[in-house]
Amino acid sequence: MGFTNRSGSNLLAAYLRACPPLAGFGEDLNPSSIRARTRAMNSQSLPDFLRDISARSADKAVVGFKTSFEQLRMLYRNNIPAMYTDGVKLIEIRREDLVAQAISYQIALQTGAWSSRIKTSSHPDPVCDPEALHSIIQGLTAAQTRMDILVERHLVDRLIVRYEDLVLEPDEILQKIGQFLGFDARDWKAERPPLERQANSTNDAFRAAFRRYLRQQAPD
Repeated sequence: MGFTNRSGSNLLAAYLRACPPLAGFGEDLNPSSIRARTRAMNSQSLPDFLRDISARSADKAVVGFKTSFEQLRMLYRNNIPAMYTDGVKLIEIRREDLVAQAISYQIALQTGAWSSRIKTSSHPDPVCDPEALHSIIQGLTAAQTRMDILVERHLVDRLIVRYEDLVLEPDEILQKIGQFLGFDARDWKAERPPLERQANSTNDAFRAAFRRYLRQQAPD
C-alpha cells in the first residue's frame, strides 16, 4: 500500500485487514521495525525478512506492506518484486485535500498522535507554523510525483484510491480493490475500524491561519 504521511493509510489498512484474504499492511518496512524484527526472527536478509513475515500469515492469500516512496524504491533496488511470481500490485491512497493532509501532519508531529488509537501524555496545544506548513504541502506533492515516476519506470500495476472516497463509500472502494487484486469481492463489506476521526476545531484554526499567511504573501 503506497502512501504519504497522513493520507489515510491507517484507515485503509484497517479496512483491508478485515477482508478475509488479506493480512498485514503494517509498518513492517520502517527501519526500526526491520532491525527489531529481523533480530527477533533471525532473518538474514531483506528477502528472508519478507518471506518470514509472509509465512506467519500462511492462511491468508495476500500479505500486504505499507510503503512510502523511499520504501518502495528500496524494494525495487533489492529486486524484491522478482521474488513473487505474479509481481507486485500497488494500492496507493491519496488525499484530494493536500492542505488538510499537511495540517494533520503538522499537528501529529507536535502531539505524537499518529492515529486515534495512540494515547499521548498531556502536551501544549499544537501551534500552526504557516511557512512550515507550506513546505509540508510541497513535500507531499513531491513525494507523490516521485511515486508516479517510480511506478512508470518499473511498470508497477497500481490502483489509486482517494481518502475522501474511502470515508464516504468504503464498500465501493473495497469492491474496486478486490477486483484489482483478482478476488471475488461481492461479499466484502466494510467493517467499521477501531479508528476515530481526529480532525477537530484545531485543524480548522490551522487552516484559517494558513489562509491568512497566504493572503499576506506577494502575488505570483
